[in-house]
Amino acid sequence: MLTIEEKFPLSRERNLVYKNCLTEIGNTPLHEFTEIPIAGNNRIFGKLEYQNPTGSHHIRIYPTLFRILESKKLIYPGITPIVETSIGNAGAAMVYCANRLGFNKPSPKIIVPADASKARIKQIAELGGDLIFSPAGRYSEGYVEVLTRMLDEDKKNKGNFGEDPTRLVAISKVIPEAKMAYEIFVKETVNQLRNIKLNNIDYFFGAVGSGTSLSGIGKYVKQAWPKSKVVAIEPQEAPVARYLRDNGKPLTAKTIPHKVHGVGTYGIPKGKLNIDFNVIDQYETFSNDDWVKTLSIVKEQEGLPIGPSTAAVMSVALKHASKFKDKSILICCYDNDWKAV
Repeated sequence: MLTIEEKFPLSRERNLVYKNCLTEIGNTPLHEFTEIPIAGNNRIFGKLEYQNPTGSHHIRIYPTLFRILESKKLIYPGITPIVETSIGNAGAAMVYCANRLGFNKPSPKIIVPADASKARIKQIAELGGDLIFSPAGRYSEGYVEVLTRMLDEDKKNKGNFGEDPTRLVAISKVIPEAKMAYEIFVKETVNQLRNIKLNNIDYFFGAVGSGTSLSGIGKYVKQAWPKSKVVAIEPQEAPVARYLRDNGKPLTAKTIPHKVHGVGTYGIPKGKLNIDFNVIDQYETFSNDDWVKTLSIVKEQEGLPIGPSTAAVMSVALKHASKFKDKSILICCYDNDWKAV
């Protein structure tokens, strides 16, 4: 199987730029939760992705996305304007990578909901992102509408992608190739588990947002451990992925009924998400009380500054652990607590 570098070749000089960027990303610690009581003699491991630059797992995918588009001659450093939609974490990660890969002039545009976390908005601005606000309360549905309008308007003036190097291009985390970036996440995990004489993961519990991390990590977890199961985690108030699977159309709402940013992507059809339903073995939900209580427990007993989405996944993993014995569970610790401020 071809590597990303082989599949999407660049010049020697540009390869070096990408290599230097990638040296700053990944190799995050694998933490075993040992202070929190876990039923059934089971073990839970969390990959501390919040220790990446910009403080989230999203940064793993953007060097891959930039490489793909540059290799296809759809973007050019210092020439092509770029844009991404985000609740905050992906936007900060995209701007960070754009700065290091030479795509920061003109400034990357990031579309975020007007009611997104102030801490996340501030981080994007400090990195040099050009913020564009979508309507408050509309979440993913709102920022996708803004992006669509921007791209359509630019197309009227500059034609199709590839025809004009100054055409606005979306650096989109929902293209299928984005999932390739999580192969190294799983390879790192395999090596870290071997160092403690453990050779198996039985379950991967992951939150469902755009689907990229859940499907990407899930895919490579199953390649590494073929008998493993992937469990998709969603809010009780917003079982978006399960609804989309069962009904073929997105779940919609006038306002977002939960408080965990990054999950429950309302109003987005299958074609604009990156969920591989074949990777998912089962669906579980969490309540608002679940993640709030678990956030406090993890901080107090494990000393980890996890954010709400990680607490939500951990709450489900802890409950699920009562259903079996002697299993190993993997979760992704997506971001820091300060990002929810």
